[in-house]
Formats: sequence, structure tokens, C-alpha cells
Amino acid sequence: MYIIYLLIIFLLLGWLIFNTHFYKKTTHSLSFNLSNHLTVLHISDLHGKTRFINGRLSSIVLKSNPDILIITGDLVSRKRQLPSVMKEIKKIKNSGIKIYFTPGNYERETMNFFNKRAIHDKEYIENKSFIEDYMCVLENKGEMIFIKDTKINIYGFDNSIYGNERNNTCNLPSKSDLTFYLAHSPNIISYIEDKGLFFNFLFAGHTHGGQIRLFDKTVGPYKDFHLGLKKINKNQYFFITRGIGTVKIPFRINCYPEIAVFNIR
Repeated sequence: MYIIYLLIIFLLLGWLIFNTHFYKKTTHSLSFNLSNHLTVLHISDLHGKTRFINGRLSSIVLKSNPDILIITGDLVSRKRQLPSVMKEIKKIKNSGIKIYFTPGNYERETMNFFNKRAIHDKEYIENKSFIEDYMCVLENKGEMIFIKDTKINIYGFDNSIYGNERNNTCNLPSKSDLTFYLAHSPNIISYIEDKGLFFNFLFAGHTHGGQIRLFDKTVGPYKDFHLGLKKINKNQYFFITRGIGTVKIPFRINCYPEIAVFNIR
């Protein structure tokens, strides 16, 4: 009987490890009548995680060969994790892939053992400067980029602290083929709708898909948000990723780490 109990425990632990450390790639193909095909890859909420049972983050991204990599916040949970995460990001940057990042709440706070503390302004600026060596940080700002003859307005809202988001999209060129908005928390949709702002893609994270999903439902304070890709209107899409890492509890259940690929034509 004890052997059966041990076997059940072993199987449950294996299942838990698989749920937490085996990434899955979701692929979305969308038509915008572009002259050339674009590949956009979106990740979020790393919380220091760059290795999976089935690959390293840099290898996974490079294999997908995206034109743009979008990261919507929470690179690490603890400051000591930042150098190793940026080492992995550097491998991606060195391949020539454009990387855009917008901060999350864990860019404004950090874990110290089991306690969370706020990151003071000087420390935040130092960390941001370090991150900017490897990718473009969009903190209530944006730019127009040209990729394969496609003009893309890309703008990042800083809602790492609620109420910190600002609308400076007026500084972007008025005409583009695509408009991408980035934000850490999906709550940004209310701000965007209140301002009457137009986008083609809104990329967000933060919710972890609940991290534990029961009957394919998000558990917790973000249960009213959708998960994955949602069509808002004609040529308007809102994507909320499950993220990669974990926070508060070190495992996932029925909510695999996600790396999302968008094939836009």
C-alpha cells in the first residue's frame, strides 16, 4: 500500500513539474494585407525564469526567428536574478532581433526572502539603465519602426504602478500600417478606451492566467479578464499571455508557461 501511495505522490510531483517547467508555444496567424510577412513574439512575467525542460529562452526565441520580440514586464522577482536574465536577452539581441520592453510591477518592487519591498527611485533608474543596454524600454513613450517595408507605431504604457500610465501617443506619426500597444497589466484597456485610442494589437501579461486554472477558468483577482487572443473589433486584437515564470507559489497547474508567436501577413 505504501508503494502505491509513493507512486501516486511521485506521479503528482512529476505532473506538477511538467506543468511548471514545460513551455508551450501558441501560434496566431492574422491577415492585414501587408506586403511582407512579419513575425512577432511576445513573452511576459519571466520572474527570473529562462530555462525550461524543453529548451532555453534564447534558443526558443532564435529558433522562431521573429522580427520583433515584445516583453511586457516582470523580468525578475529578485534583483540578483537580473544579470542572468539579461545574459539570456543579450544572446537574442546579438542576433539582430528588435526587442521592446515595458515595465511591470516587479520592476518597481522586489522580493527579499519572503518579504516584498519597494524599489526606490535611484535603484529603479540604475536597473532601467542596465536593461536599456539590451533592449528598448518603452515607458510611456513609443516610436515608429520600419520592418520589411511595414511602418509600425509601437508604444508602451507604464502601468507598473496603477495611475502611472500616460498618453503620449500624439508624439507618434499619424500614419502607420500597424499600431502596437504594450502594457504590463491588462487593466490598461480601460484607460485606452477612455482616451479613445486606436490600436491593432494590445499586448499584456501580469495575470499569469491565474497560474492555477480550474476547469479552464482563471482563479483570482483577474478572473474577469480573458486569456489569450481576443478580437475587439475589425483589425483590433487584445492579447493576454499566461506568462513564463511564477510568483507567490512556485508552481503552475493547468497553466503552462507560454511563448506566443504572431504571424502577421
